[in-house]
Amino acid sequence: MTNQAVKRFKCLIEGCERHFPRKSAIHSHIQTHLEDKPYLCPTEDCNAAFVRQHDLRRHMRIHSGTKPFPCPCGKGFARGDALHRHRQRGICSGSIVPRRGSPDPGHRFEPY
Repeated sequence: MTNQAVKRFKCLIEGCERHFPRKSAIHSHIQTHLEDKPYLCPTEDCNAAFVRQHDLRRHMRIHSGTKPFPCPCGKGFARGDALHRHRQRGICSGSIVPRRGSPDPGHRFEPY
């Protein structure tokens, strides 16, 4: 048996093929298909709205300037997924893939 949870709960919204291991997870997911987004960004001129409160909290870092996810290249990010995408692009010294245009495919970092 693997460590991966069995995903018994299938989203029945047409066109959505997502499956979830817990009933609570499918309930949370279903809300993303609905228009009900009760968590509104309080920042003036920002019309962002969210299904889940933790999504609003994560969004608020954009307005606060807090960037707790630093790349070794010196650039900071408000969200971990944005840092990961940045590092996958292969354009900086913090790249996790070979740098673009590098003559040596194993070369990942600029020398100091």
